[in-house]
Amino acid sequence: MRRVIVRRSPVHGSGVFALRALAAGERILEYKGEVTSWRRAASLAASGEPL
Repeated sequence: MRRVIVRRSPVHGSGVFALRALAAGERILEYKGEVTSWRRAASLAASGEPL
């Protein structure tokens, strides 16, 4: 059973939302991508580079 879904967010544009109650401290996902700044992400997006 899926625990989370990615969808549009009025706060940040997109976000991860729980599909069921989650226990305190429960790991819901592991991020394996490059960690980058908002400035770099905006630059990549403006240049057409995939994020």
